Amino acid sequence: RDWFVYRVNRSSNQPQYHRIPIMLRHSFPLLLALSCHSLLHAQDASVQGVPTHKLPMIVDESGGFQLCKATVDGTVVHLLVDSGAQVEIAMTKDWATAQGKEFKEAGRADGIAGKAALFTTKFDSVEVGRAVSLSDFTANVMDVRLGIPFAKQEDGTTPKVDGLLGSVFLRNAQAVINYEKQLLEIPAKGTPPKAFLAQSLASGKRIIPLVKSSGGAAYVPIRFGEKEFLFIIDNAAGSNVMLPDVAAEIGLPIHEIEGDVKGAGSDEVKPKRGIADNVVVGDVVKLPQMDFMVMPSPGGDNLPAGTRFGGILGNSFL
Repeated sequence: RDWFVYRVNRSSNQPQYHRIPIMLRHSFPLLLALSCHSLLHAQDASVQGVPTHKLPMIVDESGGFQLCKATVDGTVVHLLVDSGAQVEIAMTKDWATAQGKEFKEAGRADGIAGKAALFTTKFDSVEVGRAVSLSDFTANVMDVRLGIPFAKQEDGTTPKVDGLLGSVFLRNAQAVINYEKQLLEIPAKGTPPKAFLAQSLASGKRIIPLVKSSGGAAYVPIRFGEKEFLFIIDNAAGSNVMLPDVAAEIGLPIHEIEGDVKGAGSDEVKPKRGIADNVVVGDVVKLPQMDFMVMPSPGGDNLPAGTRFGGILGNSFL
């Protein structure tokens, strides 16, 4: 939903990529699980005893975004790992156009700062490491500019974002984002889904069951006092985001911050910032304070009855 976040310096009109730091850094192992077979995130999610492909991720200069190498029709690409994008694999229109691909219109995708045109196209083959191989694959194509800066690598190349690995891919592949080692870990084909949870529980990790919308997105319940809201898990969102009406309802003190925020769309929005006290995440993690950017955000579609959408749980928490 929200592919990247950056500030624009008003004086120079140049983007400044960074995350607003969370008030409490987590030192405990934490696993977020959806049912017994879905999207998993962990600060230390190494799965032992289960045959696992471990794919190195490239981290951007701010430390908030991760790229994974893949091969599309024989060409090496760099895909942004993005649990907030409800697609399997999506390529940028610029990259697909350079490959001579033809598109079919498929509507528009919502982001924090507007909408992006969405298309589909066919690829003969897609390979993500040796973990996942797809043939005759229909992928999304997005008309977005994902200009996140990555440092020059040891081989002398400077990677750029060619597309996304979205939540559908991560869920189908049972992928684990290992933040400590910066690896995307994918079990060998045929691994029983429950093996992840069993291994994690045996190693002493705490598990937060997620709430799945009918559209397939993964949400985590967050409680502020007696009020509870669902926040979508989005590791490619630089900061946690809270809706303005939610901030007003819980009485969150907020203040203006400099600069604008730009997402997948072409518009810019001016956010505010608030720090919530005594936050409970998934009835498992209790934080004395937690930072939020306060701004409108798409999301919350097709949630279970009786639940309310609160915003985004971003990379600063994860």
